[in-house]
Amino acid sequence: MPTVSIDLPPDLNSLVQRKVTSGQFHSAQEVLCEGLRLLQEREELGKPDFEVSTLDELEAKLLVGLEQLERGEGIPGEESFRRAKEQFRKARGDA
Repeated sequence: MPTVSIDLPPDLNSLVQRKVTSGQFHSAQEVLCEGLRLLQEREELGKPDFEVSTLDELEAKLLVGLEQLERGEGIPGEESFRRAKEQFRKARGDA
């Protein structure tokens, strides 16, 4: 396996050391590999249905959603969770 050398900012280096010291991971390599696996998983799951960059945008999206609910256009919670689980399984390749 090729070796990669990186310089971490102090806060991330401290986090890696805490994870190893706690016994949660056996080495810094394990911590970084897990972090990269999580990054890969997040990318494979895709981006959310919407993105916001300001609180005003978030508020506007929430208001649209509330208006949709008032018109009866919502999805029942159980159905929403079922759909989310289905999308997650498809993204993982379990479908």
